[in-house]
Amino acid sequence: MSPPAGQNKEPLGPPGDHIDRRLNDLQAQTQLIRESWQAGEMVQLRILASQLTSLAEGAGHAGIGESAADLEAVLFAEEAQASAICEKIEALILHCKQASSATK
Repeated sequence: MSPPAGQNKEPLGPPGDHIDRRLNDLQAQTQLIRESWQAGEMVQLRILASQLTSLAEGAGHAGIGESAADLEAVLFAEEAQASAICEKIEALILHCKQASSATK
């Protein structure tokens, strides 16, 4: 029989495990963003920025959410300048790194 809606099947681990998972997710997302940028995969970059905007806002990381939303806005602009996109990517990665080191 399945657990009632909203209840996890597995018990929650220590709070540190949850934080570590979030940090690993952030690191994975920033790596994918960097790789997509370097490969010129703008559609994938838009998708990743949108996902990170939602994830960060849901996790309470306002700085990351704002940076990801800024990047997303620049990517959707008709004539996005490469330097503006790069600047937004670097700002987003910086916010992720700051969040990562703040919890260690």
